[in-house]
This record gives sequence, structure tokens and C-alpha cells, in this order.
Amino acid sequence: MCSSMRYTYMPNIKLLSSILQKLLQNFNQGKSFETDRQTDRQTDRQTDRQTDRQTDRQTDRQTHRQTDRHTDTQTDRQTDRQTDRQTDRQTDRQTDRQTRHTDRQTDRQTDRQTDRQTTDRQTDRQTYRQADRQADRHAGRQTDRQARRQAHRHAGRQVRRQARRQARR
Repeated sequence: MCSSMRYTYMPNIKLLSSILQKLLQNFNQGKSFETDRQTDRQTDRQTDRQTDRQTDRQTDRQTHRQTDRHTDTQTDRQTDRQTDRQTDRQTDRQTDRQTRHTDRQTDRQTDRQTDRQTTDRQTDRQTYRQADRQADRHAGRQTDRQARRQAHRHAGRQVRRQARRQARR
């Protein structure tokens, strides 16, 4: 009995030993599994954080670039408009000044020309008047001379006639 007992217990111890080993292995694996799970979670969290940070940075960069481009474009447009307005105003002012200056010069020249023409007309009128007066005087003198001559002739004829009449009487 003893021997059979021994034989029966032996496999049971071996069985028990193998079961215990498996349990210990499973326990260690469980621990390892739990550790792995925690490590995985931690790794996942860390990876997620890094990915999030990287994504955020990239998004921020893109947003900043886009915002900068947009701002630059708007600023450029605004600057261009303002520059165009200022240039237009300045050009308009300068053109107005030049036009006014040219108009003044033209007016002065026209006034001078008109003055010359007016003066020339006045001079011509005066010259004509003087010539007319002189002609009138000359004509008057000639007329006076002719009248005197005729009067003298007439008077001379009358005197001669009277003298003849008296001589005949």
C-alpha cells in the first residue's frame, strides 16, 4: 500500500507542480500583461500627446502662414490703393497748377496781343484823324485860295466892268 500510495501521489505532485508552474507563469504573464497594458496605455497617451502637439504646431504654422499671406495681401492692396490715391491727387494737383500757369501765360499773351491791337487801332485812328484834319485843312486852304482867287477874279472883273462902264460914260 505504501508503494501504491507513493505511486499515486507522485503523479499528483508532478501534476500539482506542473499546475503550480503554469499558474505562476500565468500569474507572471498576467503581471507582465498588466504591465504591458499600462506601458501600452502610457505609450499611447504619449504618442497621442506628441501627435496632438505636432498636429497643433503644423496647424498653427499653416494658419499663421495663411493669415500672414492674407494680411500681406490685404496690406499690399491697401498700400497700393493709398499710393494710387496719393499719386493721383499729386498728379491732379500738378496738372492743375500747370494748367493754371499755362492759362495765365496764355491770358497774358492774349491781353498783350489785344492791347497791341487796341493800341494799333487807336494809333491808326489817330493817324487817320490827323491825316483827315490835315487833308481837311489843306482842302480848306485850297478852297479858301480858290474862293479868294475867284473872288479876286470876280472883283477884278467887276472893277474892270465898272471901269469900262465909266469909261464909256
